[in-house]
Amino acid sequence: MRRTRKARRQLFGALRSKEPNQHNSQPSQLVTFCFQVMKPHTESNAASDLQALVADICKEGSHLLPNFVDLLDSAVEKTFELSRGIGAENKSTNSALENAAVLLWNKTVVMKTKGVLANMTIAKLRHVAFKMVTFSCSSTNDEMSLRKQILMGMKTSRAWIDCQNFDYAEKVLDLVNQMTQTLHVMVVERINQSGCSNEDRLAVEEDMLKIVCCRAEVFSGQGRHDDALQCIQMAKEFLPKFPKEVGYVSMLCYNFGVSCYHEKQYQVCTVWLKESFDLGKERSSVPAKNQARTLRLLASAYLEWNEPGCCEKALNAVTLANTEYLHPAGLFLKLRIMLKSQENPAALKSVVEELMKHVDTGVELCHSVILLLQQHSTEVGSCPLPSSSLNRFRNLPEYGRLLIAYLDLLLRTDAHTAKAFAKECIIAHNTDCPMDGDTKKQFHVLFWEQAALDFEEKQFSDALDWYNYSLSLFRSAGRDGGCVGEGNLAKLHRNRANCYISLQQLSKAKEALSEAKEADPTSVHTHFLLYKLALLESDTEAAKASLQAMVENQSVQSADDNNSLICLAAQIAMEQKRESLAAIALSSVVTHMTDNKQVLRALRCLVRLSSAHLEDLGQEAARQTRGELLCHIRTASNKLLVWSDTEDCDRGRLRTEAAWFMKIAWNLALKCEDDPATMKEFFMLSYRLISLCGEDGGSLTHKKTCVLMATAACVQLARTAPSESDMKSLLEEALHYISEHKSMDNRLLDGEASEKTRRPAQTLMLLYEFEALTKLGDSKAESVLERALVLPSPEPKLFESFAALAVDPPARQNKLSMRALKVAIHTHLQCQEPDFVKCSKDIRQLVEQSLRCNEEEAFTYFKETADILDNKAQGRYPQMETVWLMTKSWNTGIRHFCCGSYAEAERWCAMSMRVLPHVGSLKDTYEDQMMSVYTEILEGMERQRSTQSLEE
Repeated sequence: MRRTRKARRQLFGALRSKEPNQHNSQPSQLVTFCFQVMKPHTESNAASDLQALVADICKEGSHLLPNFVDLLDSAVEKTFELSRGIGAENKSTNSALENAAVLLWNKTVVMKTKGVLANMTIAKLRHVAFKMVTFSCSSTNDEMSLRKQILMGMKTSRAWIDCQNFDYAEKVLDLVNQMTQTLHVMVVERINQSGCSNEDRLAVEEDMLKIVCCRAEVFSGQGRHDDALQCIQMAKEFLPKFPKEVGYVSMLCYNFGVSCYHEKQYQVCTVWLKESFDLGKERSSVPAKNQARTLRLLASAYLEWNEPGCCEKALNAVTLANTEYLHPAGLFLKLRIMLKSQENPAALKSVVEELMKHVDTGVELCHSVILLLQQHSTEVGSCPLPSSSLNRFRNLPEYGRLLIAYLDLLLRTDAHTAKAFAKECIIAHNTDCPMDGDTKKQFHVLFWEQAALDFEEKQFSDALDWYNYSLSLFRSAGRDGGCVGEGNLAKLHRNRANCYISLQQLSKAKEALSEAKEADPTSVHTHFLLYKLALLESDTEAAKASLQAMVENQSVQSADDNNSLICLAAQIAMEQKRESLAAIALSSVVTHMTDNKQVLRALRCLVRLSSAHLEDLGQEAARQTRGELLCHIRTASNKLLVWSDTEDCDRGRLRTEAAWFMKIAWNLALKCEDDPATMKEFFMLSYRLISLCGEDGGSLTHKKTCVLMATAACVQLARTAPSESDMKSLLEEALHYISEHKSMDNRLLDGEASEKTRRPAQTLMLLYEFEALTKLGDSKAESVLERALVLPSPEPKLFESFAALAVDPPARQNKLSMRALKVAIHTHLQCQEPDFVKCSKDIRQLVEQSLRCNEEEAFTYFKETADILDNKAQGRYPQMETVWLMTKSWNTGIRHFCCGSYAEAERWCAMSMRVLPHVGSLKDTYEDQMMSVYTEILEGMERQRSTQSLEE
């Protein structure tokens, strides 16, 4: 027994942990016990314990006790024990239990009326009371008892429905339905036997109708709309007997449709709404107003469903709704549908006029109509809303909102009508219907926005009209005019002046600018327009004065605006071929302003100005202009460097400025191919500016390229240096850049992709380093060759370049050159298809250099070459190079022969004769002569041996 109670307490724990006023809590497993099969039990005091608990629950103020939920849980637990332990034979216990249930039920009614309990708690209390009654009365067949149980069950199910717990509601309704069926049978039998009236039968059937409706609510809440629809069909069978309930059932279907509409289940929604409408047809219990409401929602559902044909169905539904009961909401909905289906403007106008004439159309709905027409301005065409329809709202506070919305609509659909309406509003404002401040501000905003659009489309006359409307409204109300401060008035006059300038009405533009200057004397925008006007009038002095005023007033106006306008002023001057004027203005900014950001902006403009015609200049003029650009960019670099160390430095803007100047320096450097000194300076400026852009893989790559190009320029300058000291200085500078390049290269991540991009630059830097070291006579040059040897798959051309650089004056490192040539030859021969044309040239250089240094070593190279001709070349070695080898070897042998060195002569001439078979068709030309000479050499060797023998 203790284990059983402990297990139950664990199951009841879920309910105990909930607060009594928690609305959204789910029913605990306690309530499910009421649906368990009742089993016999011998617990004799369960009923008395339950009665005691119910008594505690029913005490006054018990719901305020902290253990109220525990009491309720215990009551449910005892109900469960009771269902297992007491049989129907204990009538006194059942009667006492029924009394306790009635007491609990009445207590619940009182607390529900006071509104002190959550819906979930009420549902649980009613559920427990209902189950106690059904248990205590399970053995009775009394009609009164059944009626009481049915009533309690229906209210219990309603409590569960209010909690949105449809599963429990369904279970209760199933039980109540059984009771109702039983009662119906009992009543019918009694009527048949006694022949009394059918009032009792109708009462039962009315309960059956209510149960069916409740079941429909439950099924709808569970999403089982087919089952809910079946319940409604069953309910319709009862309606002939209860015609007053038609309205209720119709409303129920309408509510189902509303729920489906909110859940965007439009197809199911239309089914319920049509069912609701059909129920109310020709029924006086359903007002036409309700029918129209149902049809409007049906039309909305079709409209939102957006399936083919739904727009037409929506229009039919709303038309029928307006026939049933004409309401502004129905007309508004019809307008929406017609706009979506793109009806003709005449039909739209008719609906709008009808809507605006309706007595119940309020200001909010009127505002919504205007906004709707705004959304569909392309379909509406000329606006169908008559402005006179707004007059009915003139005395309302919201009238200003309507005017603004209507003007906005006209601006979208009919600019001509919009102008007429604007004039009407201004006249009304000046006479009998003044606007409030917010409305005036909104009018100014719309006027200016439309003017700006017209100005962009070069419709300057229309733009001027809108600005003049704003000026009229501004002046009509005094200085405030709906604007804030004199700044807006000055801006308005400037905008008018811009329009006059565009219309070539310069005198009127000057008048407007005079008024702008009077309103705001320090405005840089006003001085800019005066400058622009002076340029148009070719008044250079006035233009300079305006520029000076712009510079002097920079502390008053926004720095960004000032700089932007100065740059624009320079641009205008440049467009009008007034470059000197633009340069003067910008140079003064650079010279006199202390704000780094302003100076940088001016420098940008100066750079643009100087580089605009760079390509069209002659060589000397271009060189001078590049010098000016170099000065400007160097100044910018210094300013950026100083700015980067300040506390107020905007890092984002700093990087943007540095990146811009870096790109300019980079592009200018690329155009200095004929001026390596300037190229080097531009690339090093680009290098410094990249450092201010933040470091990442991309910036390091750009910096490496800058250093590479600067190194190339240094080496190129060193080759033509006027003195040895200049050459040495340039080569040492190149070595410094090479060291920088190595450092950056080591910081980049290794990888296949990066290797492909690094390899060409790495090769070039090796060549530049080798050239610098060899020309400086530094022994480290050989280490560069060593590094090149470990490169993956080195090209022969690299070592050929090394060989040429090693002997290029003032370098005289023949051994290093010969070593590089040997590596190049070896690399050629390692290829699957050697290029013997290039390889033969390397062999020739190697032989020539070795013959000057060491003849014995040269003979080794001849021998190795002969092996190549015999084994590997296979006829692909160039014929003329083969002839050269043969001739060179032969001539060396002949020189020894002439000197009496017959052994050396024989060795070299024999090598030449070994090459002879590879000269092709020229073999016959040389062979006889060579054999003859070779015979003489052999005879000389023999005579020399004989002479040596006689002497011995």
